[in-house]
Amino acid sequence: MVVKQIIASNADLSTDYQNNTLTITLHSLSAQRFDNAAFELTKILNESKTQFPGTNLKMIFKISAFSNCAR
Repeated sequence: MVVKQIIASNADLSTDYQNNTLTITLHSLSAQRFDNAAFELTKILNESKTQFPGTNLKMIFKISAFSNCAR
C-alpha cells in the first residue's frame, strides 16, 4: 500500500548543479504511518547514493511532512 501511494503521489524535483544533486521531495501521504514508512525508505535510498541515469547528479530523497523537523 505504501509503494502504491508513493508512486501515485506528487513530488517536487530540485537540481543543484554546484553540488551535483537532484532532490526528490515526496508530498505527504494519506496517513502518518505511510509517511513514516516512506521516510524509512528514503533513508535506505539515500544511503545507496544512486545517480540519476545519464547524469552525475546524486539523488536525494525527502518527505515533505518531515522537512521542517530534525528527523
